[in-house]
Amino acid sequence: MPWRGQIGGFLVLVILLNLLLERKHWLGHAVLGAGLVLVVASYAIGMHLAFGTLFDSATLDQVHRTLGQKAAPGLNDSVLVALQATWSLYWMFFVTIVVLMAGAVLTLIWYVQLLFRRRKMSNTVLVSWALGGGLFALGISLKSPHYMILWIVPLYLMLVLAGEDMFRHRQYRGRLADFFRRKQVLGLLLCLLLLAGDSFGVRARFSTGAADALRQADAYINATIPSTAVVLTQNYIGVDLNPQFLDITLIATPQQILQHGVTYMALYWSTTQPISPTLGPVGRYCLLMKEFSGFKDHVEVCKIDLVALAAVAHPPEKPTRNHLRNPPGTPPDLSTIGGRRHKDISILPPASGHSRLSSLRVAKGAFSSQVPYDQGHPFLVSFLMLSTKKYPSIIFVLSRLPMFATLGKLSL
Repeated sequence: MPWRGQIGGFLVLVILLNLLLERKHWLGHAVLGAGLVLVVASYAIGMHLAFGTLFDSATLDQVHRTLGQKAAPGLNDSVLVALQATWSLYWMFFVTIVVLMAGAVLTLIWYVQLLFRRRKMSNTVLVSWALGGGLFALGISLKSPHYMILWIVPLYLMLVLAGEDMFRHRQYRGRLADFFRRKQVLGLLLCLLLLAGDSFGVRARFSTGAADALRQADAYINATIPSTAVVLTQNYIGVDLNPQFLDITLIATPQQILQHGVTYMALYWSTTQPISPTLGPVGRYCLLMKEFSGFKDHVEVCKIDLVALAAVAHPPEKPTRNHLRNPPGTPPDLSTIGGRRHKDISILPPASGHSRLSSLRVAKGAFSSQVPYDQGHPFLVSFLMLSTKKYPSIIFVLSRLPMFATLGKLSL
């Protein structure tokens, strides 16, 4: 089990917040911090001696996920995504939601009042505990649900203290005053209210009849898919499979799927954990066999189409316009000099003893088709290619100069 860096950092923040409020007992706070560091270091050293590099790699992985340097699907959600999931799925746990919201606001108000001495200095450790948990939960990237116990407990206590203060300072008469002054009675009433609200949430959650999608997917794969198959899925699904499974967090591209010989996939997705986009168009190469849906999660079991997977993993290269216009081994099309197509120019196969560029001829005029250019004409062609972009008509005049020169030689 890797070291939980969240716990160590959480407690360090609590100590610093309490020191900021107290502004005294420096030695006590220092001893408390040193003891915390000593406990964490002793645990890390002991686990390293017992498990070696296995513990070290797991710890580094946990630290990277906490700092947001490594993805943790479903656990790296933003505050907005968490609120959306809470509103759409977890509304039945309204007691926990109210405690989180109201307790956080109350804690922040009390801490500011204590910081500026607008409130009697009492319960500073509890206020620092509650505020440190909330700030640390918002600051880290890894928001695992079971870490909520670290900060929801002090929030419950903060609300209890607020209720006690409210009833203590309010004036009641007669028997009602004696009733509300008893802390035991107030605590009992609060516990009954919380129990009623939590009971409603549990009944609303489990009375929907939603099945366990992960358990159903495991049973279906073990009963349907051959034991010699290779299944790509999440590790919390694969640990209960009879066929060999590969972790989808390590093999997450079509090229890797093809390389490792994957034959089936079990894809998990939910509101806060979509299918990884690195898998590409899964529907094109994985044929759906069965889909299972639970309260908030879904599992799709599909079979790999190797031909389609190969096409997705190694798509054919799309030729560019220049590649289509001039395939390898062919001369450039000089009839598009200057970005335009000129009807006056065409390309002839090079005659014996002449280069390809020296085979440029004027299409119009029968005589010019019989007179090849001499070796000096490639320079003229280069000049034409540069000048026609701005003055396209100049090519007609200049291209006829060699013809007139040849006529002069013949007449002599």
